[in-house]
Amino acid sequence: VLDKYEDVRYPINVGCGWDISISDLAYMIKEVVGYQGDIVFDISKPEGQMKKLLCNKKMTALFGEQRFTSLRDGIAKTVDEYSMMHKYF
Repeated sequence: VLDKYEDVRYPINVGCGWDISISDLAYMIKEVVGYQGDIVFDISKPEGQMKKLLCNKKMTALFGEQRFTSLRDGIAKTVDEYSMMHKYF
């Protein structure tokens, strides 16, 4: 990106063109890691922004359409890598 993108005043979003709610993400992580407990949301706090979809038009213009690792696979790979790293400590 640094070699091709010259207008550094504005960021380039790296996104796949879809979004996910925090709740759906939490339950996906729960499933991937095999967590059996409950997920509890603090409903006394403001909800905040429900979703935020990053626009990836600049990245696509520079590099064309990209193939992304699925979120579920990325979470699983991250957990596996973390587990392997910490097995030795």
